[in-house]
Amino acid sequence: MPESAISSLSGRVSDLSRGNTTRDAIKKLGESSAEASGRIASGKIGGGYESPETAEKTRQLLNIEQKTMESESVKPKVTLLTGRINLAYGINERLAEIATEVRTRVTQAGDPTIRDAGFSTFCQKKLDEVEALLNKKDFEGRSLTGGNATRSNAVDFSLAAMPAAADSPDATYDAYFIGEKGIHTASFKDGEAFQYGISAVDPGVRDLIFYLKSGTAVTPDGIPGSSNTIRLQGMQDGLGTTVDGLMDSKKILGEQLGKLESISKRNDEDVAYLTQTMSELTDADLLAEFIRSTQEMLKLNMNQTLLAKENEILKNLLSNI
Repeated sequence: MPESAISSLSGRVSDLSRGNTTRDAIKKLGESSAEASGRIASGKIGGGYESPETAEKTRQLLNIEQKTMESESVKPKVTLLTGRINLAYGINERLAEIATEVRTRVTQAGDPTIRDAGFSTFCQKKLDEVEALLNKKDFEGRSLTGGNATRSNAVDFSLAAMPAAADSPDATYDAYFIGEKGIHTASFKDGEAFQYGISAVDPGVRDLIFYLKSGTAVTPDGIPGSSNTIRLQGMQDGLGTTVDGLMDSKKILGEQLGKLESISKRNDEDVAYLTQTMSELTDADLLAEFIRSTQEMLKLNMNQTLLAKENEILKNLLSNI
């Protein structure tokens, strides 16, 4: 065989080889491009821990996801605690109303021209209402005025001693309290502690119980210096301070709601920040995939153009055989 024929045949084999190589490259590029496009479409960006950069980004995403879950758990807790504080607020508000009602009745009973025969019965009914209020529970069965661990009644007024006629209430007057001392405590993320509610041994509440208990022993007689008159005078003077104490508790409950709102606001800001950070991380991955997909498509187009040229050359060579 002439040397020129051998050379021509060798060239054609080489062209065929290059064509096959180009076709293989096109196939692989097409698969790679389709894979990148698919991940972009499905949102499944990044597939493993094949590089330190990927591993670090994965750790960041997992950390953000964990913090987001913690922040999301704050929302229902805020709603729950808001409800509990509002219930306690309602109890305290009614206690203040009772104190005012009793003080008005005391003023009336102290009039020497009036004989209020139903005064002690009135005081007993109010005392029973106060006991029912202080033993109220939330929907989970927890006492609203007896501390975290109290699920039974917080008070038992049968244990409350009858005050002497000239006595004044103090911190030792708490035998009626059978709950857990202290108010409720809740915890939020990062170990933040939040105390809320009122206690059945708060000064305003305690003093109301003291004067109502004393009132159950009063039969107004209009006699100066009698035990009945002395008790009425003590109630008249003390219930004004009692109302002030209950108003202080009302203010404290309002401050608790304000603090809870502040916690909720900070948490919402955290959620917004975490959402933005997560978006930035995933958007960066999405951009990387888009760039990769674009590069693969460019390579694919170039190889398809090259293959077309190779095919044209091969066609011309074959026509000369």
